[in-house]
Amino acid sequence: LKQALDLQVALKREQESLLLNEQQREDFQQQELWRADERAAKEYQARSIEENRARGLEDLKINSLRLQEREKALAETRKQDEVLLSYSLDRERNDIFAEMQAKEQGKGMAMEYKEFLQEQMTLDQADSSR
Repeated sequence: LKQALDLQVALKREQESLLLNEQQREDFQQQELWRADERAAKEYQARSIEENRARGLEDLKINSLRLQEREKALAETRKQDEVLLSYSLDRERNDIFAEMQAKEQGKGMAMEYKEFLQEQMTLDQADSSR
C-alpha cells in the first residue's frame, strides 16, 4: 500500500511538474507574443513618425514654392501698378500743362482783344471829335 501511495504521489508530482512546465511555456510564449506586438507597434509608430515627417517636409516645400509664386505675382502686380500710376501721373501733368497753356493763350487773346477795343475806342473818339 505504501508503494501504491508513493507511486500516486510521484505521479501527482510529475503531473504537477508537467502542468507547471506547460504553464511556464505558455506564459513564455505569451510574453514573446506581447514583446513581438510591442516591437511591431514601436516599428509602426516609428514608420508613421517618419512618414509624417516626410509629408511635412514635402508640404513645407510646396508651401514655400507657393509663397514664392505669390510674392512673384505680387511683385509683378506692383510693377504693373507702378507703370499705370506713372502713366496716369504723366497724363495728369500733361493735362494740367495743356490747361495752363490754354489759359495763358486765352489771357493773351483777351489782352489782344482788350487792346483792339481800346484802339477802336480811341479811333471812335477821334472820329467823333472831328
